[in-house]
Amino acid sequence: MFFQTSEREMIEKEQGADKAVGASEQVIFKVEVPANRYDLLCTEGLTRGLLVFQQKYVQKQKQNKTKKTTKQRKQKAAVIFLVSSGLMKLSYTDLYFVL
Repeated sequence: MFFQTSEREMIEKEQGADKAVGASEQVIFKVEVPANRYDLLCTEGLTRGLLVFQQKYVQKQKQNKTKKTTKQRKQKAAVIFLVSSGLMKLSYTDLYFVL
């Protein structure tokens, strides 16, 4: 998670407004990396995360793959069966080709 703050805001929050006089107004980014976000541990992932936070990164849309029909699945299963039976040196008969 990303937080945007400044040195003045941090001092005001911790010690009060009277102690924050003269503190810097420069923006500081604080980064908290959750335990399950391993993509943010490398520089590329952290950079991408910052760009997403700043709304400067547009993610590419994934194209949907066409779903295989039942006929294509049966053909693939038949090919796998025939190849594996050929490797096991089994003989082919007309009984095996009926699907």
